[in-house]
Amino acid sequence: MFLGDGAPCNWNLASLHLGRAVQMLDFYPASEHGGEGSRALYRQEDLPQKAWGERWVAQRLESLKHDGPLPLLRALKRRVE
Repeated sequence: MFLGDGAPCNWNLASLHLGRAVQMLDFYPASEHGGEGSRALYRQEDLPQKAWGERWVAQRLESLKHDGPLPLLRALKRRVE
């Protein structure tokens, strides 16, 4: 297993040296990306939309901690369809 921070060079090194190891993103960088997702999915200039986006991300990150990535992936799929 390889735990990384999301930098492409780390994933490249893991692939090169660890072959078929499962690659996982550390929670803290994932939470940073969650904020980026909120800004992409919810209009930041609209205060109710911004607040909803922040709540949505907080709920998804809490779920990620306790339930793993599948609920997050399902929620993202529903949101972009």
